[in-house]
Amino acid sequence: MELNTEIAEQIVYHAQRVIQYPINVMDADGLIIASTNPSRKYQKHSGAVVAISQRTIVEIDDVTAQNMRGTQPGVNLPIMFKNTIIGVIGISGPPNDIRHLGELVKMAAEMTVEHEYVVEQSHWKDQRRKDLLLQWIDQQADFDMVESQAIPLKIDLYAGYVVCLLETKNSDQLNVVHNLVKRWNRERLSVELTKYRLLLLLQHSETNSDWHQIQRVIDIDDTIDFPVYGSLGKHYSHPKELFASYQSALAALNSGKKLLKNQRYFEFDQVTLPAILDNERKQWQQQLLFEPVRRVDEMDPVLKKTLLCWFENNLDSAKTAEQLYIHRNSLRYRLNKISDICHLDLSNYQDRVWIYLSLILSPTAA
Repeated sequence: MELNTEIAEQIVYHAQRVIQYPINVMDADGLIIASTNPSRKYQKHSGAVVAISQRTIVEIDDVTAQNMRGTQPGVNLPIMFKNTIIGVIGISGPPNDIRHLGELVKMAAEMTVEHEYVVEQSHWKDQRRKDLLLQWIDQQADFDMVESQAIPLKIDLYAGYVVCLLETKNSDQLNVVHNLVKRWNRERLSVELTKYRLLLLLQHSETNSDWHQIQRVIDIDDTIDFPVYGSLGKHYSHPKELFASYQSALAALNSGKKLLKNQRYFEFDQVTLPAILDNERKQWQQQLLFEPVRRVDEMDPVLKKTLLCWFENNLDSAKTAEQLYIHRNSLRYRLNKISDICHLDLSNYQDRVWIYLSLILSPTAA
């Protein structure tokens, strides 16, 4: 921790409001960097040099001052931080009159330094957390490096997170939202991706409690008098796949704003198919798109054949059963089993489209 001009000027400003004697603050080299007499700035202070070299309080009376260049009668007290001298505070005047004031000013100065250090460390930690989060959502980043950086920050990458995006129209609005998020939960990792978009990590749960809570916090706050859009990405069990959670949240935000005009908050599960097909398919989108046919293939290839036949017959169960030489109840059993395996509802048109596209576009379709 260095005693810079800004901190030194704070010390002088507060001290001169309490005492009427001239005050100087010197850095670790004995150079005056703040003073009630600006003309003395950047001069070498002999009393401070002695105090630093001897690591002790130096009092200068009238006789001693005549023999020390650039000094006046007074007291010079080392400013300590973590047992290291980082500067000296000097008060001019008769030593017997100001000795007790010097101790008080020294204590106040060291408290100011300590406060600035805490603030500086807090800002440093916040920046490191932001840098970590940006690396974490980068698909090309080295995950081992991300893990090593998370350890000193005491961030558990395996705690189960899901990405939330919050979007406003401009940077001023986003700043209001970001400050609100910090007041809600300062421990949640967050970073401003653009001038109008904020990424926030939420704790994943079956009920999405964090997601619903942040919506309520935004909706009831009096300072939010502008529209805020939000999206919740897909949760992935391994932290290495957080990039996919981010990309799915972004796709959900884009698709939700296009398709669900009356809503401001969108979950990936609401717009899964449009989000998967959003723009040029990336790897995570391809994996999700082909997930149904992969599950069916792994369980029973006969089920895949059944699905293809069902779609070829325009979802006509009678024709499908006849072509497969099975009873309609057997077909119904197979379709229900496919629904269970894929976690899709074959009576829902979007789920039908999803599984159909999975069948015909999958690399294993042939």
